[in-house]
Amino acid sequence: DASGRQEMVTTRVPNDAADWNPFVEPGDDIRRVSGTLQQVDCAANGIQITVRMTSGLLRLAIPDPGRVRILHGPADFTCGAQTSARVTVDYAAKKSEKTDGVVRGIEFQ
Repeated sequence: DASGRQEMVTTRVPNDAADWNPFVEPGDDIRRVSGTLQQVDCAANGIQITVRMTSGLLRLAIPDPGRVRILHGPADFTCGAQTSARVTVDYAAKKSEKTDGVVRGIEFQ
């Protein structure tokens, strides 16, 4: 504050909120899209998913699967082409050569 005392500032939604995602990080430019899960590409350095939306394809990285909030998901994921499951994805927009962002949450419909 103005007198030099440290203050704690909340950077996330309170823990008791209905739609709280613990994996959203301060500074994330969070976006939400709905579409169909088309592809899951698995590699040693992480996972990449492709979501088809009405506006086109969105490629998103999952560098650490343990840091993604998954709701109503299947018991097991398989790599490769998917059965076009309807999903809503929350991601941190971080454009790179290969992806449009990093997945923070995915909800299966």
